[in-house]
Amino acid sequence: MEEVFDCPPSCFATGGSNSIAVGFMDGIVQMANYDLTEKSFQTQWKFKTKAGVRGMQYSRDQSEIFAITSNKGISCFDVETGKRKRCIMRGHDDKPTAICLLQPTASKHQQFATGDESGEVRTWDFRADNPRICSWKEQEGDVNALRIDNRHNVLSASSDGTIAAYEVRKRKLRMRSEMMHSELVSLCVTDKYVYAGGRDGYLEVFVHGDYGNILERIETGFEMGVDDVVELRKGLLLTCSGCSDKLRLINVMPTKKLGSAGTHGDDDGIDQLMVTSDGSTLVSMSTFANSIKFWPLAGILKKIPVLRVVDIKKRKPVVKEGCDFCSTERREQYKCPRCNCNYCSLRCYRNEKHSNCSESFYKECLKEHLEGKHFEGGSGDQKQDTFEERMQKYLNGEIDGIPGAGTTGTTGEEGDPLDSDDEEAGVSSAFPSKENQYLEKVVKDTVDDYVLDEDEIDRKLLGLGIGGEVDQLLGALSEEERATFAQLAEQIHLDTSGLTESCFKKAHWSGPLTTSFCIDISTSLHPNIFGHLFLTEMFRTALMRGFARRMATRAEVVDESAQKQVCSTIASEVADLANRLFAVVYVNGRQWKVGQNDLIALRGNLPLAVGEKIKLEKVLMVGGSKFSVFGRPLLDSVTVEATVVEKTTTYPELRYDRNNHKHVKAIHWLSEEMTVLRINEINAKDLLKEPSS
Repeated sequence: MEEVFDCPPSCFATGGSNSIAVGFMDGIVQMANYDLTEKSFQTQWKFKTKAGVRGMQYSRDQSEIFAITSNKGISCFDVETGKRKRCIMRGHDDKPTAICLLQPTASKHQQFATGDESGEVRTWDFRADNPRICSWKEQEGDVNALRIDNRHNVLSASSDGTIAAYEVRKRKLRMRSEMMHSELVSLCVTDKYVYAGGRDGYLEVFVHGDYGNILERIETGFEMGVDDVVELRKGLLLTCSGCSDKLRLINVMPTKKLGSAGTHGDDDGIDQLMVTSDGSTLVSMSTFANSIKFWPLAGILKKIPVLRVVDIKKRKPVVKEGCDFCSTERREQYKCPRCNCNYCSLRCYRNEKHSNCSESFYKECLKEHLEGKHFEGGSGDQKQDTFEERMQKYLNGEIDGIPGAGTTGTTGEEGDPLDSDDEEAGVSSAFPSKENQYLEKVVKDTVDDYVLDEDEIDRKLLGLGIGGEVDQLLGALSEEERATFAQLAEQIHLDTSGLTESCFKKAHWSGPLTTSFCIDISTSLHPNIFGHLFLTEMFRTALMRGFARRMATRAEVVDESAQKQVCSTIASEVADLANRLFAVVYVNGRQWKVGQNDLIALRGNLPLAVGEKIKLEKVLMVGGSKFSVFGRPLLDSVTVEATVVEKTTTYPELRYDRNNHKHVKAIHWLSEEMTVLRINEINAKDLLKEPSS
């Protein structure tokens, strides 16, 4: 049973007779009764405090509720009436963080203990005129959890990574542990051992009375810490974390991870766990999910057998955290919305064990897809036409619609275009014929084929038995088709490369390649080749690639006047001091695009002194606002001068080394040496001179 609230809960405490007290972020204290059989949650009373509630506990006789709030206050409420009996406005110098009940045999009838963010622990008796009994301050970090062991010691888990044991009767510190591997955030006390949950996802195991060092460490599988841990029965622990929605079971002595007992929320995290005093119900709280969930404990324990040392290696997880249909355990799983089964892939979803759910899902999807649709063709025994046959019928005028085309874009019974009112009478459209309409549609549908790389095109052509060579591709065409395609390929190459009006060999026509030109060439091809090869983008790309290589070998300079004009234009722009040049230089293992007065930071300790002037010789490119020059011998005359302006170190970066197997963790601040250069000048005066006639 799960109860969802309007405000995020921050803590809760369980009492007798199925009662529960819940504290909220907005300061409300709510008392309620729950019933798992009827799945009811009835609120008895509410009380609004001035600050958020951080911890709650029932008294020993279940007649009072003690609560700590973020405004440093400590309050006592009557369970029956809901009235606040007593309130201490300043119970701590810092904000309190934890609360726990003390044993009834404590000296001076101390009722409970509290801890705050400064590491101080205080004990209280609200029946006395002066309620504060004693205080200790032996830890530096926040007190995240307080518990009582079987020797009447108050255990305090702190953010400084230590556990402190305070003897209540003698009012002194008994022992403080060494610093653990991370900050400690939770505590669980059993008959023989004490388990402390760490922020690194491990449980630190201590023996009662010996808190100097740990006995062992247990990995829980949580990456962001163990926020709470409870004992379900002897040797069986249940853990939770604020970064996961799973309740994970761990068998101790012998140690074995048993998997997940259930989930709470949708990756919102679980912040608190508690078992009721009668041991019948487990209660979990998720702050971000705004809910508290009740679990019948008998149903959980029934599925988990008692493990022995001899069979601990044979025992598999009770509840698999991964896929329910394969042995693969993955962090990311999918959940079936029908049966709530976990699966990791489509193959597991189609598994035979899941067929009852998946097959019904497929049938419903198919039914929804086919709903309201019918077949417009002939009878069932009539042979279906191929695409070429249906296309030929369309060209002959036997059928009206283009094969495969929908009826969107038309209206009325006659199928007139939606924008037919915009066309004047007697004016033909750009594609009046059916052939041109079909060509326009095919060209539009094949745009996606441009994403194919050359290796994929060669592989597909080889699978068709044609091959990727130009001669093999042209062999599939007739003489007329080869001549037409060569003319088309050459014009496309000139238009795409921008060589239509250059000093290189000119084509038979100039200007961009229009759609009507493509249509004229396309319609002159054979119908079979038209359907199978020419309009196949894979085939066209391979031919274009071969023609581009052939045309590159035939290029020759034929216009010297254009060459002189280009050279003189570049030389005049270089000579103009108002124009800012840029260069691409290769320095210290990488390329840099630089301009005058630019700064570049080179990693490493280069053998250069501050103030030293150097010349960057590896110039890969130089250019301005209207030109770019590559290659040698033109770049031999370009010089780039720089000055070393600073030698320093990079900003420190944090490096975290961790070895779980050896229990080693180290933090390093790393920085590298760096040399800063300033570009003084890019000299390209002799780059290009007007050639002599």
